[in-house]
Amino acid sequence: MKWIGMFLLALSAPLLFASQVFCAAQPAGGQIDLSKGIAFEKYITTGDAEHLASVIDRVSALRPSASLISAAKKIDIPIVVVAYTDITCPDCARTIPFVQALHDANPLVRTVYLLRDEEVRTFVRAQTGRSSTPTIFVTDESGAVAGDAYVEYPASVQTLIDESTTDEEAKGHKSDLRSGLYDDEIQNDLARLLEGAARELTGRR
Repeated sequence: MKWIGMFLLALSAPLLFASQVFCAAQPAGGQIDLSKGIAFEKYITTGDAEHLASVIDRVSALRPSASLISAAKKIDIPIVVVAYTDITCPDCARTIPFVQALHDANPLVRTVYLLRDEEVRTFVRAQTGRSSTPTIFVTDESGAVAGDAYVEYPASVQTLIDESTTDEEAKGHKSDLRSGLYDDEIQNDLARLLEGAARELTGRR
């Protein structure tokens, strides 16, 4: 992908920490201070060398689905996909490369990454009822949230986890997601998130 040739430069760049990321917690439709986020090239340097190598391997092998790329290419207004994430989170490791693929498919789709922080957690919890990573929002260029949020797992996988009768069964579904079994579900939910938010943002114009 486009960023791979840039990651060595990112290693020497100063890290922008996500402090005071949000305004006061408010219901869905809140406002995110996008200037407090970081770019993907900086995000991948927030872990150790093992995490960096893992991300590079994951993205190098990534094959985004036609539905995900189509959803991104249909965007004809500037939007921002904001991911609340952590480089050490195994569910983020599976999902975040697909988020970045949206930008790679269409530069009108900007991506911003927000790290774990108490103020961030408070806002995410107010928006979604949870403070899980990854949580993904879509906003306009000012940071005004539009549409729903993707929270931790695709909806179909969350249902499987919720309906599990044992902890082992639930862990099995999570392991399957982390191994790539539910990549299509991740991408389908991200495509729907993008399309729904884009419709709402277009209606605001």
